[in-house]
Amino acid sequence: MWRCFSTSPNITPFITRPLLTNITAVNTKVGFWQEKSEKFDFSKEDLVNDFEFNEVIWKAVKGEHSEVP
Repeated sequence: MWRCFSTSPNITPFITRPLLTNITAVNTKVGFWQEKSEKFDFSKEDLVNDFEFNEVIWKAVKGEHSEVP
């Protein structure tokens, strides 16, 4: 990792850009997987069915029509 650094620091200040995204926007879309995940009971460990929990995560990451292995 030593190659990432030099012996002299770069003290050039950062140039900021204006915020172009609404950071208070909320995703209001309701879908099947969201409704399913809201029914999970996380009050104590191991109360959620492993397959169903993994399925919701898989579909969120890989896409709604992806095949869960």
